[in-house]
Amino acid sequence: MPNHFHFLFRQDGDASLNIAVGYLFNTYTKAINKKYNRTGTLFEGHFKCIEVEDEKYLLELCRYIHRNPVDDKLVEKIEEWEFSNYLEWVGERKGSLIDTDLRDKHFPAGKGYENYVMDYVSDKQARNELRKYLFEMRSNYNK
Repeated sequence: MPNHFHFLFRQDGDASLNIAVGYLFNTYTKAINKKYNRTGTLFEGHFKCIEVEDEKYLLELCRYIHRNPVDDKLVEKIEEWEFSNYLEWVGERKGSLIDTDLRDKHFPAGKGYENYVMDYVSDKQARNELRKYLFEMRSNYNK
């Protein structure tokens, strides 16, 4: 995303995730500032952190994050977004930024997660499709 990004972290212990993310952002900012001889912050505002306890919502969140670049028309296919771990989720690439236990628990081997992600119409897409039909209904009604 050009103006934001999504991370989904699993917290296994009692340590504050806010502190870990703050450290990550601070370290990254210092490295970028040093590399480009600049000062100041890189990120506007605070990051949003929510606790997810419901597994159904967790899976919806995974799907939303992976679909976001397509739904916002930044790429045509999910696998084209280079800043995603989607290819790890569908077994097309080996990587360490995936909870394979979570994936394997909810999706059968092969195309399970890919089918889940593709079997979705975003609210934005649905509104655009409905708007087309509502306009046609109004124009026919007014004749």
